[in-house]
Amino acid sequence: MAPVEWLRRWTIAASLASLPFILAHAVEDFGEGIAQRVGLSTGVGAFLLGGYLAGQCLGLVLVGRGRPAGFRLTVWIGLIWLAGALFEHGRVLLAGHFRTGAASVLWIGGLLLTQGACVVLAWAGARGARPRRG
Repeated sequence: MAPVEWLRRWTIAASLASLPFILAHAVEDFGEGIAQRVGLSTGVGAFLLGGYLAGQCLGLVLVGRGRPAGFRLTVWIGLIWLAGALFEHGRVLLAGHFRTGAASVLWIGGLLLTQGACVVLAWAGARGARPRRG
């Protein structure tokens, strides 16, 4: 199997593996009033989350079709997931007392690990999927 093909498959797998963690964590975030903290209604926050998840899915479709833009989109989606999670929850995670305990840590930890893997894999895929010149 060609390296880019391997990266395509594993990028898709890592992104799909992130979805249960993202969903569980997002439900918890909405229960904690994250939308209201940033000045949005729950409905608007949920709509924006749905749009963001659609962007993540679009990246996977493009990766599956072998498009370099899919890898690039997946890198950006993953970086934004990581930055948002660390900005919003990093201090309390490091302090060791995150929300409801083990389940909450599992959701955010799984999100960070799977999206971190997506960034690394998609970055490598974007570099390997570039059209060759000359």
